[in-house]
Amino acid sequence: MLRVGTCYTVAATTLVIAIAGCHGTAKSVAPGTTTEPEVEVLEHPFADGTIRIREHVIRTAEGLAVKHGLYTRWHPNRKKEYEVVFVQDKKHGTATLYHRNGEKWTEETYVNGTVEGSRYTWDSGGRKRKEEQFAAGKPHGTWTVWRDNGEIKWQGYFEHGKPVDAPPKTAAE
Repeated sequence: MLRVGTCYTVAATTLVIAIAGCHGTAKSVAPGTTTEPEVEVLEHPFADGTIRIREHVIRTAEGLAVKHGLYTRWHPNRKKEYEVVFVQDKKHGTATLYHRNGEKWTEETYVNGTVEGSRYTWDSGGRKRKEEQFAAGKPHGTWTVWRDNGEIKWQGYFEHGKPVDAPPKTAAE
């Protein structure tokens, strides 16, 4: 039976949840599995003492901090500025950047430290301004930029990091 206040780790994605719920410790419960290193929560304040950055880290054998878990940074107005999860010092999962007014600015997905899939960008009023596609960290697919009035300003196509003249044909075309 699982107990409240105890962290259990069965996979990297569960570790993130365990870190957030346990304030810095994680324990393995599966017999014969290795124990995850202890996770520390580091907080870096603004001059007034309020939290600027909160990061979860593990320590190397040399004692160096390696980001491992949730990393959050706040604007001076105390609204969230940036949030992402790290696994062994590499971004993994959704990374979100926010404008000073709290509106989402950029959202992108990382896999093992490399941007993968869609990246979206919005202005401070919440209007989508850009949509970009990535594969293995390189531009791949349709990229679109919108004007203030919502019309397309520019659209380009990429294959494996190189611009191409038109979107790739589908099997039905």
